[in-house]
Amino acid sequence: MKRFAVLVLFCLTLLVPFAARAEDPWIVKGADGTPQVQLYFFWSLTCPHCTAAHPYIEAIPQARP
Repeated sequence: MKRFAVLVLFCLTLLVPFAARAEDPWIVKGADGTPQVQLYFFWSLTCPHCTAAHPYIEAIPQARP
């Protein structure tokens, strides 16, 4: 069991450099080169909280171009 834990830790340390180089999927460059935040809003028609939040989410691009 001890060898397995050491092996798992070793494998995880190999993945750290790749995770550090990963690009941020939340921020992309716009047409003019300025950073733009990508907002992923998962919602449902049957959820009352989602229905209440939906107008606020839709208004974000107009309020903060």
